[in-house]
Amino acid sequence: EPTLVEKKKVGTVTIVGDLHGSLPSLQSVLELAGDLDDPNRCLIFDGDFVDRGQNSLEVFMILLLLKVAYPKQVILIRGNHEDSMVAKVYGFWEELKQKYALGDRAMDKLWRSMSETFAALPLAVATDTAFIVHGGLPSKEFRLDHLRKVSVEQRCQCHTLVQPMSPLEKMIESLLWSDPSRRKGIHPSPRGTGVKFGHDVAKEFLSKEKLKYIVRGHEPVEHGILEMDCGDAMKVITVFS
Repeated sequence: EPTLVEKKKVGTVTIVGDLHGSLPSLQSVLELAGDLDDPNRCLIFDGDFVDRGQNSLEVFMILLLLKVAYPKQVILIRGNHEDSMVAKVYGFWEELKQKYALGDRAMDKLWRSMSETFAALPLAVATDTAFIVHGGLPSKEFRLDHLRKVSVEQRCQCHTLVQPMSPLEKMIESLLWSDPSRRKGIHPSPRGTGVKFGHDVAKEFLSKEKLKYIVRGHEPVEHGILEMDCGDAMKVITVFS
């Protein structure tokens, strides 16, 4: 798939936020999502499939099987935890070691396959009304054309973005790690990676791209969804599933 997946003229788009290895959450999501045989539906999983929860392997395998079964209706995009270094620290690596019980060489091969799969995931989706990404906007200057120009081959080389070494890696890192802010402009993030982008930056981006919403995950929100009003009926919507 292209780095920016463009889904235009789709009747219903359902967006799923972070799952973090929660199998009950995924089961609930699939019950709510409706009939995936309907070609006029689209189900977008917005990254952070693994780490923290106890069933990251099962969640990720189910998502990949759904993608195989419904390649046009199901879209999986990369989150900041779909990263070969992050997932080694926050639980996925340990879970695989326990569940597969392989030797070192076989485990390294398995991990390399997982890392390649993470890196192959698209980075964002654009619909008629929304830009859907895991984190947020990387800069004031960012436009959709910047993603359109990133080839599959380029992004597939980015197994980890923990220490970005090039402008491309820095842009991808910020797309996956950034958060919205009530404060105007672009500011350093307390996470130590990515940025904080203001409602004014979001509004300018949406106006120039002729969109209404940025939909993203990445942050736990108490009721599963949180909206930031940017003015003129434009919003940044955080979804955490």
